[in-house]
Amino acid sequence: MGHMVTLKNSDEFAEELKALLQERLLQTDALNFEQEERLVTMFQLRFTDLKIPECEIMLKDMQDSRTTHTALRIPPDFQAKILSRVYWPEPDAATFSIPYRLDFTTKLFDTAYALLCPARTLQWHHSWARVTVELELEDRVSTEEVTSAQAAVIYQFRDNTDDNAMQEDTPITRTIDQLAISLNMDKDLVHRTLHFWTQKIILQAHPPNSTTYRVIESLSSLATTAPTSSTSHSQSQSQAQAIAIAAAAAPSPPAQPLPELKTGLDEILEQKDLYTNFIKSMLTNQGDMPAARMHMMLRMIMPNGFPYEEAEFVEFLEELGREGVVEKAGGLWQVGKGGV
Repeated sequence: MGHMVTLKNSDEFAEELKALLQERLLQTDALNFEQEERLVTMFQLRFTDLKIPECEIMLKDMQDSRTTHTALRIPPDFQAKILSRVYWPEPDAATFSIPYRLDFTTKLFDTAYALLCPARTLQWHHSWARVTVELELEDRVSTEEVTSAQAAVIYQFRDNTDDNAMQEDTPITRTIDQLAISLNMDKDLVHRTLHFWTQKIILQAHPPNSTTYRVIESLSSLATTAPTSSTSHSQSQSQAQAIAIAAAAAPSPPAQPLPELKTGLDEILEQKDLYTNFIKSMLTNQGDMPAARMHMMLRMIMPNGFPYEEAEFVEFLEELGREGVVEKAGGLWQVGKGGV
C-alpha cells in the first residue's frame, strides 16, 4: 500500500482525498458516515506524515450535524448537513423557489437552530438537496429520489395548482416559460428537469415537441392506437407502446452529449493488468476488504484517478473472480488462489 501512495506527492494525495471525501459526505446520509471516518483514520494511522486537517474538519461537521439532529429532535425524513464555510466546494450558482413543504421545514429548522446556537446563522444551498417524492397517478405510484430542482418542477403539476386543474378530466399543463417564471429558475435547468420527468414517463410534451407539458396519469392514455383487450398480454403491449410514445414525444434537452459506445467495464478491461496489480497489492497489504472501500481507495491512489462507478468496479471484481485472481467470502474480497 505504501508504494502506491508514494506515486503521488503528499500534498497532491491530500487534495485528492479531500475532494473525494467532500463528494462522499455530500452524497451520503447525514447520520451515517462511519465508512468515511474509518477510511480517513486508516490513512492517518498508516501514513503519519499525511496532513489532512480539512478532512478532519469535514468529518467534524458531519458529527456536529448528527448531534444537532439529536438535540433538535428533527423528524427522520428531514436531514440537514451543517457545513463550515471554507472547507467545502462552492455550491451551484443556480437559484430557484423550492416546494412549500421543504421551505416550511427549513424555516422551522432555522428557528430551532437559532435557539440552540444563537451566535450562528444558516445559509441554505438548495441545489445540493436530495428529495424523495412519491407520485400517486391513476394507474401507478412512482417513488423517486431527485434533486430539489426536479422536485420543484414536478410540484408545479400538483392537483390544486390552479382553478383550471379542479375541473374533472382537465389535465394540468405547464409551459417552460410558466415554470421558469413561477420558480424563478433558469430555462435551461427547467428544460433539463422536464426531460428527466419525461424519461420517467411522468410528464409528456403535449402536443409532441412543444414547450407545453402535462402529467401522464395513465399509461394507457398514451397508447391510443393499441387494441382494447382484457388480457395481460394486450395490457403489456399497451404499456410498452405508451412508453415508446412518451419517449418519442419528449424533446431532447439542450447540449446533451452523444452516448458513449463503450461501457465502464470495457474501459477498465483495457487497463486490466494495471488495475489487477493494484487490487492484489491492496488485498495483500491491507487484508480482506469490501468492494466499496477498494473503490474509494482506487479513486484516491491511482495516478490518473479511477473515474468509474462502484457498480462497474464490482463487475470487474466478478470478472477477476471467475479467473480465480480474487474471491469473495462473507461480503469481503480477498486474493484468490490464482492471484497468489
